[in-house]
Amino acid sequence: MTAELRSHEVSVDGVRTHYLEGGAAGGKTVVLLHDGMFGANGELTWSPVLDILAERYHVFAPDQLGYGKTQKIYDFGVSARAQRIEHLAKWMGVAAVRDAHVIGNSASGSLILHAAIEMSWPMISGVSIAGTGGLYMQAKAYEPLQSYVPDRAKMRDIMELMVARRDDTFEHLVTARYVQSMVRGHWENLSAPRLRAPGGTRSPSGGDEAFLTQLSAVDLPLLFIAGERDTLLETGWETQLAAHLPTAQTLNITGTLHQPQIDEPQRIADAIDAFVQSIP
Repeated sequence: MTAELRSHEVSVDGVRTHYLEGGAAGGKTVVLLHDGMFGANGELTWSPVLDILAERYHVFAPDQLGYGKTQKIYDFGVSARAQRIEHLAKWMGVAAVRDAHVIGNSASGSLILHAAIEMSWPMISGVSIAGTGGLYMQAKAYEPLQSYVPDRAKMRDIMELMVARRDDTFEHLVTARYVQSMVRGHWENLSAPRLRAPGGTRSPSGGDEAFLTQLSAVDLPLLFIAGERDTLLETGWETQLAAHLPTAQTLNITGTLHQPQIDEPQRIADAIDAFVQSIP
């Protein structure tokens, strides 16, 4: 992590919330939202691209509810997605985040799409890296992620789906995310959405068509970035999704999986830079 990024803890509607902040003074605001897998946090999801973007932008990287150093709180009366969108909205108010270019990986890429529909955040553009809003997912491929219990070998199985490189960076991520997954309350928080009362049923989602209809009305500049070898999502998801948004842009990163920002940080940083700079 770059020395220019500072660690902060603030109270967001009574929830202790941690985030990293810093980078280029006076630069455009970029908010980096981590993935939703076990062991994620703002730093681990975006290392090593954090350092590159901090040279160009005023960067924020929060730990969401249940992750990193943020409190492990879950409300069973509200969906996990709704809780995270609301918490991030309130955090943006506390942290004075305005006119933000928001970049999210995986589940947080999906959060961006739903927040754009609901106009929940002070966001002027969004970049979704491997986040589809819940569509085009290869259900069987997600089994190692959904059945995870804290175990280093199982974390390696997860990271082999996320990252193509096999080097010191990969080994660091396996170890660091395994350690994060053992933080008290983290596993329980991420597992909570799967709990159901006896005889209970899932709430209706409204359907894929309803989501796509709502998304097509969004006029926010969006960029969808896909990993060419990502086995967690259908091939070509980014063009399928962009077909519903005539102004959306797409980019496919050769040789990468679900976290192309780890495999190709310079290329991802350059793509984000070109996209952000194209927006007045």
